[in-house]
This record gives sequence, C-alpha cells and structure tokens, in this order.
Amino acid sequence: MIGVMVPMVTERMATRAASSFLWDQPIPTACSLAKELRPKVDLLICLTHIGHRQDMELATQCPALDIIFGGHSHTVLATPAKIGKTFICQGGSHNRFAGVYVWTETDGLSGGLIDL
Repeated sequence: MIGVMVPMVTERMATRAASSFLWDQPIPTACSLAKELRPKVDLLICLTHIGHRQDMELATQCPALDIIFGGHSHTVLATPAKIGKTFICQGGSHNRFAGVYVWTETDGLSGGLIDL
C-alpha cells in the first residue's frame, strides 16, 4: 500500500523553519514506489488525497497500481472507474457513502458506494 497527498510545503513555499519538511510531488513519488513494490506484492493499492483529476493522471502514468482509493475533490463514483488496468474509487465527502468492494484475480474490482 502506498499513500500520497497534495504537497503542503514545496521548495517555492519553504521558509528556513520549514525547509527540512519539503514534500515530494505525489505522482512521481507514487510511480517510483510502485515500480519498486510491484514485483514484491500481489495487489498494489494507493491511498490518495490529490483529487479525482490527479488520480486519473496517476493511473495513466503508473499502470503498476491495481486500485486507487482517492479523495480531496469530493468526487462521487458510484462504481469504480477504470483507466487501463487500474481501478479508481472516490467516495465523496462528509461520510455520505461507504465503499464496499471485492477484489478477485480474474475480475479485478467490483462493488461500489452505498448510502449512509
């Protein structure tokens, strides 16, 4: 499992006090980690807080990921979207939905959101 989020402190934003806490860009970081982890795991999941548009870009740039569970943009995907072989799940905001999913080697990800 990999987790990434929007960078909170970049080089442009850094002050002397915050310079030791710079954040890497999420998509290249996730891709680098996925390349390292893919040969070692059966299922590779990325938890993100970068928004739906960036999740789609991540799936495009990083086909080694099996599933992206994402947030930030409050997007509601009743069922998973799929880019290449990567499934993308987004559950909206404010605890309105719960995601119930099942993974199988033959069919990939199934399921979707249920109303709370």
